[in-house]
Amino acid sequence: MPLAATSPPIAPSAALPVEVPPSVSWSWLEPGNFGNIDLFGFYLAPMMLWLVLALVPFGLARLVLKRTGFYRFVWHSTLFDTALYVLALGVTTLAGGVRWL
Repeated sequence: MPLAATSPPIAPSAALPVEVPPSVSWSWLEPGNFGNIDLFGFYLAPMMLWLVLALVPFGLARLVLKRTGFYRFVWHSTLFDTALYVLALGVTTLAGGVRWL
């Protein structure tokens, strides 16, 4: 038995008021806002930004130290690199301002 088309046509979706959220929320940049960073629906702590930004001075310092031959005097290069990254992270965070602490 064939089905009869008795349902009314569906209204176009343009008639529905839909708010599209921004893919990246920048409200965490406002002073005094220590909330999460909304990055395409993923909520990240503000420290995540500093962790990524600290890779730049760390990479530059590591490149300079390797080219100058400093690593010949380092006993444990992985441990030294970890300490260098922690220092770069501290400097980057403090350079960003004390309101992040």
